[in-house]
Amino acid sequence: MIAEDWEKSENAEEKNIMIRRVQTARPIIIFAYIITAVGCLFIIVFPRLGMSIRVISNITDPGRLLPLQPHYIFDVTTQRLLYELTYISQVIYIGLGVVSYIGIDHFLALLIFHISGQLDIIKNRLIHLNKYINSRNMLRKCIKQHIRLLRIIAIIEDTYNITLLSLFAYFAIYFALLGFRIITCNGIYYAAYSNEWYSADPKLVQDLLILLIRGTKPIYLTAGKMFPLTVTTFFNVRITYFDTLFIKTIIENDD
Repeated sequence: MIAEDWEKSENAEEKNIMIRRVQTARPIIIFAYIITAVGCLFIIVFPRLGMSIRVISNITDPGRLLPLQPHYIFDVTTQRLLYELTYISQVIYIGLGVVSYIGIDHFLALLIFHISGQLDIIKNRLIHLNKYINSRNMLRKCIKQHIRLLRIIAIIEDTYNITLLSLFAYFAIYFALLGFRIITCNGIYYAAYSNEWYSADPKLVQDLLILLIRGTKPIYLTAGKMFPLTVTTFFNVRITYFDTLFIKTIIENDD
């Protein structure tokens, strides 16, 4: 599909539009690959140097370090050959896992930028429609290309909707649970209020008053200093998502 669209470019201006989209996508993908490579480097190389970025357990790390935290029925670190083979196998697992994980995301990004470039080409053709010799023929091409892109977008939607929903739910639940752990710190406020402060020393009550005043301000993590990462926010986002999905389904059924 992408190769065909490049071959069908009718003039230099359309090719420049596609080149600009590629130049926008390239640094983003390269940066993502660099970050991934650095992370893999830390995971793979550091154990060989006797260092680890993960928590070392006495149960799963009895001897020399490995990139991943394994749990074998026997100790693989006692024999050098067995340790080297296990280390190499884990490096292969890490490489395959990283490629399968980021390859899907980068391919989706490439498709989105390509489709965006094709839509820009259609928009540019419609803007200069009166300058073409056969305007009706060009309009017919624009309509066919637009229908083709809509079908491609529908295929991408059918392919990635479950994956994107799973990622959205994963990160939403993950950050909501992290926010919930932070919110438990509000228990300090209730603990200070629950003691028999009314029968305590007046000076102690004054000190507790400062803690109570500070406790009235909730403690939570935020996303961009705007949205609190709490369970309440998670449920609000989920309700909004399902409402939007329900309305979209009704509109599609009416059409």
